[in-house]
Amino acid sequence: MVLFLVETLSTLIGVPLDQVLAFLFGFLLKTYLPPQKHTITQRHLTEVVIGVTVMYLCYEEYVSCLNYSIIRRVMLLFLQAMPTYLLMIVLPPHIAQYAVLLFTMTFLSWIHIQRLDFTEARQQSVDITAPLMIQTQKLSSLAFNLYDGDILTEGRSVSRESHRLRAIKNLPMLLPFFGYLLCFQNSMVGPFLFYTEYLCFIEGREEDLFSDPLDRELVTKNKKQIRDAKAALRRQAIAFLFHVLLTLYALSRYGPEYLISEEFQRLGIFRKYFWLTLYGFYLRQKFYCAWSISALAMLISGFGFSGFSSNGTLEPEYRNAINARFFDLGTNTKVMLDNWNIGTTRWLRECVYERAPRRFAVVAVFFVSAFWHGFYPVYYFCFLSAALLTMTGRLCRARLRPCFIESYWYHLLYDIVTNLAALFSLNYLGMGFFLLDTSLAFKLWGNFYYLGHIVPLLMLFLLPYALPSTTSEPRKGVVDVTYELKLDPASGAATQHHSFYLPHHFIILMIFALALHTSCLYFGLLAVSSLTLVDVGEGVEVHFMFTI
Repeated sequence: MVLFLVETLSTLIGVPLDQVLAFLFGFLLKTYLPPQKHTITQRHLTEVVIGVTVMYLCYEEYVSCLNYSIIRRVMLLFLQAMPTYLLMIVLPPHIAQYAVLLFTMTFLSWIHIQRLDFTEARQQSVDITAPLMIQTQKLSSLAFNLYDGDILTEGRSVSRESHRLRAIKNLPMLLPFFGYLLCFQNSMVGPFLFYTEYLCFIEGREEDLFSDPLDRELVTKNKKQIRDAKAALRRQAIAFLFHVLLTLYALSRYGPEYLISEEFQRLGIFRKYFWLTLYGFYLRQKFYCAWSISALAMLISGFGFSGFSSNGTLEPEYRNAINARFFDLGTNTKVMLDNWNIGTTRWLRECVYERAPRRFAVVAVFFVSAFWHGFYPVYYFCFLSAALLTMTGRLCRARLRPCFIESYWYHLLYDIVTNLAALFSLNYLGMGFFLLDTSLAFKLWGNFYYLGHIVPLLMLFLLPYALPSTTSEPRKGVVDVTYELKLDPASGAATQHHSFYLPHHFIILMIFALALHTSCLYFGLLAVSSLTLVDVGEGVEVHFMFTI
């Protein structure tokens, strides 16, 4: 009876069954197998057995006779994990870190490409690519952490304190290795956690997540409060119920198809904005709901502690995949994206951005993130467009925001306008992830006259002229304009020359974005008449003339 109710709830809200079952298993794990020295092996084994079991139940409704497809789907996880484990045994850590990232991303890409051939796969709320995406993060991070451990063993220092805290000096045995990969609390939808965080949960060593002696002492004194997580459980349970109700309400009422209909096309621009915002909010509830279930399962298990609140209350805080409040009310795209799929952001930052050569770090993050998500062409249009928005957002914050911060009311007005603009931009682009079709995405963008592309492009090139930088040195990662007056010796006439400075990676992303959106600028708002790139060491100067 209980299993039937759980399956019904899972079907209604369209989230993996294992995340619902994880409530019960998490309570049993914390109650009957608390972290003690003699229960460590049992806790690892429990994670493996329950992880495989709930995954089996999760896929049961999608398979044919003899359950062959269930076994085949779950075996894909082992087919990715075992060669990776062998790579970490055979190869030196400094080579294994990149070999593992390459192999796991290649394996995941193969599954993504296979999935493109199956139309019905797009409609499934439960798909093996989701666990493989989480496992790819875990395996690659494990290889990088082993390399950090090897560096520390040799007596050398690592570049960042976070790398030192997560360093692993020895390759885990198979039981803890698979316990980490199949951890039932987050194996399906995340959030991603590092191996050391999993191990501290299993062994009850939460204080080892910190290096500061005062933090370690504080954690040691408050372990019971940390594992009970009563306040966090109440908040997360309320959020979960809220998202479930919204998901059930919106499930049959709000679909992205309306946004590409002829009826929608006939609406005025402000009504279009209203409906896009409303549809975006309701369509996101499915993700909020799934991640809330995962967060609840972790809290019930006593898993995911990340530190104490910085507001002076010393209230424990826990890992989560989403901060819905900051996403929906953020004043710029960076704040919003930083609070969306937070575990993936951590993985990209600590395993890609901080490991890649500095000048290629942003490009590396872009490509790894794009390949990790899959190969629907619309994904790449959305990612390239998001790169354009990020560049424009940084420029606005550097040049436009200082004009409004002196007055409280002006600052409030700036925050409201930028929130509405950022929310429009992300809803405008994010619909591509729901439509999964490039032509439909372009049709939706066309319904908004491509404003989500044209306005950022115009601001990117025109704002530096309207509000030149007051500093002599260019800000890293921000478009900067400099002026130079040249006198003609013959006529005595003065000619003003303008130049922009951007780091190399922003130039690369800009060229991608410009090439992508040339077709959108068909009515000739902007005509570039000359463009010259001049290498100046760390970046390039972009010299160009344009007419409007």
